[in-house]
Amino acid sequence: MLRLTQILAPTDFSEHSSYALRHAAELARTFGAKLVLLHVVPNETLESISKAHIPPHPVDKVYEDLGQEIREQYAKHVPPGVRKTLETEILVLPGVPSLEIVRAARLKGVDLIMMATHGRTGLSHALVGSVTERVVRKAPCPVLSIRPVRVEAVAHAA
Repeated sequence: MLRLTQILAPTDFSEHSSYALRHAAELARTFGAKLVLLHVVPNETLESISKAHIPPHPVDKVYEDLGQEIREQYAKHVPPGVRKTLETEILVLPGVPSLEIVRAARLKGVDLIMMATHGRTGLSHALVGSVTERVVRKAPCPVLSIRPVRVEAVAHAA
């Protein structure tokens, strides 16, 4: 039988990742699993956020602010009844998103990664691929990619 004790839910604060977060929270509640929320800040973004403030924003303050944003996203998109029953942990890490998601999954010993995906087409997809695709290839555990219904409806209409 499938046993889930920890689910990793990466977020980039997009509508798609909020949708996946709701599903991850529901699944965590169903299995009585801990929900680990993760946001990865690319190094260049972290540097530009810090320098955009005058005087420069300390990096610790940037992490604190992003952690607060994750908590707000969680509170906004996950129903109170679900939140009340879940143990959660919030991580904000610098680096390359796909690499840090895989690293966090290994370090935390998660049983499942649940993350959003959405269609990417053309040359950018061929050259870059998506974060989700890279995580699927390198993850130490199963990855459940959630495709928001609206995105799927638009793809079928095209």
